[in-house]
Amino acid sequence: MVLDGRNCTWSRKCVGLPSVIKVGNRLAVFYDAPGGDSKSHMKRDVGLAWLKLPLSPSKQ
Repeated sequence: MVLDGRNCTWSRKCVGLPSVIKVGNRLAVFYDAPGGDSKSHMKRDVGLAWLKLPLSPSKQ
């Protein structure tokens, strides 16, 4: 998991249909989500997240 409520403030509970493309030293993650705390399958928008490479495990 690379996106969750800690690093995705737009959609904290639900992320779907991700696609990943490497661009230079980052990953572009395109996904759909309803936003906020919703888990609805309706009225979803497209999101874009940029992640720096290399990915590293969470430090929890």
